[in-house]
Amino acid sequence: QYSIKDDQPILSTVLLFALFRKMSADFVGPLETAASAEEIERKIGTAADDISIAMTIMSPFSKTSKEFVWPSVYDEIDEMLECCILTYPIADLRSMARKGTLSNGEIVSKLPISATRCVDAIAANLGAFKKPDPVSKAGTNADTTGDDNASTVAATASQFCALASGGGKTEEADKAADESYAVRLDALKALHARQLAAKAEGKAFSVSSADYVAFSDESTAKDELCYSVSVDKDRKRVTVCFRGASSDSAWATSEAWMKAMRNPAAKRPDQPQEVKVHSKIYDCLFSPSSTGIKGPKGILLNEFQTILQKSVLMALKRNPGFKLYVTGHSLGAAVATLFAFESAAANDSIIPKPVTCVSIGGPYVGDANFRDAHQLLERQGKLRHIRVSNHQDIVTTVPVVSFKLNVLEAVESSVGTPFKHVGMNIRLREDGGDEGNQPSYEVVYPKVSDSLLETCKDEIERGWRNSFLANLSSNPSDYWSWPWHGKCAYNDRIQKNKAALEKVQLDALYKDDGVVGDLVGQI
Repeated sequence: QYSIKDDQPILSTVLLFALFRKMSADFVGPLETAASAEEIERKIGTAADDISIAMTIMSPFSKTSKEFVWPSVYDEIDEMLECCILTYPIADLRSMARKGTLSNGEIVSKLPISATRCVDAIAANLGAFKKPDPVSKAGTNADTTGDDNASTVAATASQFCALASGGGKTEEADKAADESYAVRLDALKALHARQLAAKAEGKAFSVSSADYVAFSDESTAKDELCYSVSVDKDRKRVTVCFRGASSDSAWATSEAWMKAMRNPAAKRPDQPQEVKVHSKIYDCLFSPSSTGIKGPKGILLNEFQTILQKSVLMALKRNPGFKLYVTGHSLGAAVATLFAFESAAANDSIIPKPVTCVSIGGPYVGDANFRDAHQLLERQGKLRHIRVSNHQDIVTTVPVVSFKLNVLEAVESSVGTPFKHVGMNIRLREDGGDEGNQPSYEVVYPKVSDSLLETCKDEIERGWRNSFLANLSSNPSDYWSWPWHGKCAYNDRIQKNKAALEKVQLDALYKDDGVVGDLVGQI
């Protein structure tokens, strides 16, 4: 299988060879008896028709789809969202256990641990998540009521809602802590919503069968880099999940300038040597590792290399045939996008392809060259990417261009260079469709086209959809509370579109030229 865009000369050779084989088989008899010109022309036409019928639009993942059963788009998004939701309270419980403020902290401290046991620990220690009273001792594990065997959060479900009002109003000096608490509370409320949904359907609340084999939440230099690595033997996958920022607005409203990084696809003549990405995202993955782990030559590994060497490659080696998934919400979604991009470009013998990224509520990550390199990996069948965004989620519309206040570093920081989104965007709307019965989502992808007019039209349409103005809310208070960005909001809209998204396969979207344009080309 060859893509016209990638290997047009090779494709021509293959088709000519096929035509020659077809003609040789058909003409060996007629040619010996001096076949007429009309007969030869007819046979050539028949052979050409046979070949043209075989030239159909195919997904770049057609081969792996035969070897691996991919879930529906709904299942892929929903299961990755679950992983994002659990990462917040698990990280909090592990932090409390290290400080000695959590009873039975060894439950979450020792790995591996199943997702089910993690939910048990969360339900048994809900009181520990209450907002600390300024007068009382911070971090005390007050109110841990609930059944001893809390196999679901049903026994303590009411406490989730009670947490929402814990602590009351705070002074301006406590704003940062207040934002951090709100982010963590949002994860608990999302978990509660999922439990209530299962109960409404008459089902027992359950989570995935994944086992957490690694959890990094002790970094001091880069406290925003928190991630987990889990192995799901039912789905046959290894998942790397990056937690979002500890507050909603701390990073999204700061300077957003670009850094140049090596383009892993630079060996191709149509690819530049460098691509540019958001500096904060770059620093999260490619700054020296906080663990101090060194490579074979004694050089300190960066965070990306450390995650691979320390956790991911080991899990893949122990589970041959498993696929690599990467996910995250908010800042975690942006880090997941860059991690999946770099992983997909790695040698196939190291990381099985394709790598799947499910980024939820993430901002822009890189420039146009980054998008082109990302699409090359998709076209080669090495990377599949679902980018989930909520309509009116402002985080997904920023940053628009690279900017930095220090004008002396304007050139180095690529000030003024536009950011570009990547991946198959599933954009969710609030209403869940007409009367909740019709899907209220759209699929958007940066279409590939040789037509300058079509390319410009597509850029303008997507640019408007992704713009701040197109995502404005009629309620001004929304820009202080960020209601469409939280994990609860994403969970709500995903569930509203469950019936429709269960019928969609990512593989089918990638082979739909109405969605991707000429990304794949004719095979």
